Amino acid sequence: MPKKKVQRSQEEKEKLAARIVASSDGEISIPAAMKTAGINTPSTKNNTIYKRVHRESKRVEKLLAQMEADDSSTNSTPKPRTVAAQREASDFLSLSESTNLTTTTGVASTPLSGIRRMILDKETVATTTTDTPVKRRQTSKPRHNEDSEKRKKQRKETEATKLATIKVQENEILDPKDKNRVSTAEIVRQVNSALGTMLSHKTVRRMYREGQINSSPMKRGPAGSFSKGVWKAMYGAFTTYIQLEQAAYKKQSMLNQLAQKVNLMVNKAGHKKT
Repeated sequence: MPKKKVQRSQEEKEKLAARIVASSDGEISIPAAMKTAGINTPSTKNNTIYKRVHRESKRVEKLLAQMEADDSSTNSTPKPRTVAAQREASDFLSLSESTNLTTTTGVASTPLSGIRRMILDKETVATTTTDTPVKRRQTSKPRHNEDSEKRKKQRKETEATKLATIKVQENEILDPKDKNRVSTAEIVRQVNSALGTMLSHKTVRRMYREGQINSSPMKRGPAGSFSKGVWKAMYGAFTTYIQLEQAAYKKQSMLNQLAQKVNLMVNKAGHKKT
């Protein structure tokens, strides 16, 4: 009596095809494995299904490589399976029909049921031994709270800088022999203690020498090669050029072409680094 054919879902067929590719050591191509797993011909030419099988086969190959590395090293005691792993094992065992698949070269490969059971054991150990926390993307609320804290800190530093420069100016007016006259470091220490900031007395002293009294601190980073007015003029001109190019031409310039045009514009205008 002929054996009843097992009915598998599309997902089960794709996983079976991936395991065929991983266990064949490159002797079976992905379309041939998909056909062997029972996927119809139009689906074997579907690029999305092809990529899914390819990704799954790479994952299985990594598991097999890890298993070989562990077998060559010390023998570890098996750990109990989790409930999720047992459920996954029952799903995969439905695929493990005892059939020996034959490669395109006519050489019989290893039974896939045994390979699947080995992979399941490896996956079970991996799920039970990993203690590293999973990285998750921030939601909008924590990100908003984080940005809000940064803005509060910046406003507090700005307020502290203004207050420190004013106090330094008032301190410099005093007579050198006045008992109320203190050093800049002492003034900054008092401001930091009152507002909970971490200003540097060197920064406050530099701002006082430059005449930046009761003003916000400058943005961090190196100074630009162009003045603010020149930068705004070039920014506006080049933005207008890009908008006109997008409106008038079907083909737009690539990023490297735009960079070359920016350099030509800067050199033509005579703006060079000193």
